[in-house]
Amino acid sequence: MIVLYMELQFSFFEVFSLKERRSIVKKLKDRLRNKYNVSVAEKSRQNNFRYTIIGIVSISDDKNYLLQLREKIINFIDSFPEFEATILVQELL
Repeated sequence: MIVLYMELQFSFFEVFSLKERRSIVKKLKDRLRNKYNVSVAEKSRQNNFRYTIIGIVSISDDKNYLLQLREKIINFIDSFPEFEATILVQELL
């Protein structure tokens, strides 16, 4: 069993309220869950409307599948113009 674990920090520059930021984050989390069948959770900074950290996890027996999945997720996240994402941690355990 191999685990893909990613931790990303999101910076919001055109967001001016928690409600707006939470709406964007919820949309992102829902799309990641539905499109890639991964577990997604907001990890910290939940009350800051400029930044947040999100954890993404997937489990598989196939290392190559997880490596491809990681690249797809990164490309998907980069397609959103509402924020800038920085990868803090990406590990295969």
